[in-house]
Amino acid sequence: MHAAPFVFGIAVAGCSVQKTIGGWFGASPSPTAVPTPQESSAAGVFYAGVDGLNVYSDSSSSSKIVGRLPLYDKVARSKLERGFAYVTSATSGVTGWVNNAQLLWRVPNTLPTAAAPPAAAPREEAAPPAAVAPEPTPTRREAPAPATPAAGGLAPSIFDAY
Repeated sequence: MHAAPFVFGIAVAGCSVQKTIGGWFGASPSPTAVPTPQESSAAGVFYAGVDGLNVYSDSSSSSKIVGRLPLYDKVARSKLERGFAYVTSATSGVTGWVNNAQLLWRVPNTLPTAAAPPAAAPREEAAPPAAVAPEPTPTRREAPAPATPAAGGLAPSIFDAY
C-alpha cells in the first residue's frame, strides 16, 4: 500500500525534470549544426565513372552539353542539385553539371588495359576419329491389346487390383 504513492511520486518527478546533466553542473550544451548528407559530401574530389561523361550547362539532362569528360578524369565537385553535381575538371578545365550517379569517389586499384590478344595455345595433334558404331534402328512395337471385360462385365481397372 505504501509503494503506490512512492511509484507515483517517482513517475511525476521524472516527467517534471527539465534540466540536463550539463545544466545541473553549470555548463550548458552549445547547439551544434549538423550538416545534411548533401552538404557534407557535396564538396570533394571525384572521378568520371564513364568514358565521355556529358557535362551540361544546367542541372538537367535536357540542357545544352558543354563538354565531355574522359574515363577517370579528376573533377572537383562543389554543389549537388536534383541528382546533378556541379564539377570542374582538373585536366581540361571544363565546368558544368554532370549526372552525380556517374561519378566515382575513388579510382579503381587496377585500371583496365587494352585487351591483349590471347596467347596462342600450342596445337595438339588430333587423334584419328574412332570408328563410330551405327545407331540401332528402332524396332516396331505392337500396340497393347484392348482390355476385355472380366466375368462381371466390367473391364479391369488400374484402381481395382482384383
